[in-house]
Amino acid sequence: MPELRDSMLLSCDHHYPGDEIPKALAVLDPKQPSCSYPYKELSGCGVGFQIEYKLIQGYMVFHLVKYPTISTLLAVSIASDIVQLTGENRVMAYFGLKRLNESPRNRSERK
Repeated sequence: MPELRDSMLLSCDHHYPGDEIPKALAVLDPKQPSCSYPYKELSGCGVGFQIEYKLIQGYMVFHLVKYPTISTLLAVSIASDIVQLTGENRVMAYFGLKRLNESPRNRSERK
């Protein structure tokens, strides 16, 4: 049974992989040598967002506008992750910072 459990794993990362790649159903890491994803500097949260995006087959900009809380969390994550502010990271950070500037949130506020 352990083989079945290993194959059900979805591994996501945004760092350069080590010598050993985990056994998983899918390993999603734009910095893997075999990965054809065009933007190699995607943040960790950006990798997670792209998984969600691909699962729902939506348009990224529409999704960021429709679900503004996601965009604010992405912006904070991108800043915290200290990744390059280029490409997709820049688009996601733009919408998140725009939302934060338009509707600042009180720390005690829950949405």
